[in-house]
Amino acid sequence: MSKSTAAEWRPEDRAAFYESILDSLKNPVVFCDLDDVMRYMNSAAEANYAKWGGRKILGQSVLDCHNPASRKMIAEIKDRFLNEPELDEVLITDNDEHLIWMRAVRENGRLTGYYERYERPRD
Repeated sequence: MSKSTAAEWRPEDRAAFYESILDSLKNPVVFCDLDDVMRYMNSAAEANYAKWGGRKILGQSVLDCHNPASRKMIAEIKDRFLNEPELDEVLITDNDEHLIWMRAVRENGRLTGYYERYERPRD
């Protein structure tokens, strides 16, 4: 197996590399842009949301998948992410079935979107 140097590593290689890391996670990760549009889901999310179409729901609003109370919560947390640059993650669900966080994604300090991060308490 040949080794590549950082100079040989093209951006498209990095994208595939980072996607492979996210796909290796056993818990679902769904990334949404600032318009609440689902732009990425890892393999675990694809399996988790298979009955709703899996990756076919990419490009749709995540708000369409939530009830009014959850939509309000998403909007409030996103607003906090926009106004509190040091805030990176908020726990939104904590029960015996799972833990769910909403996590900010920032590029050079600027909020570009968010994702829901799931864990099962016994994992």
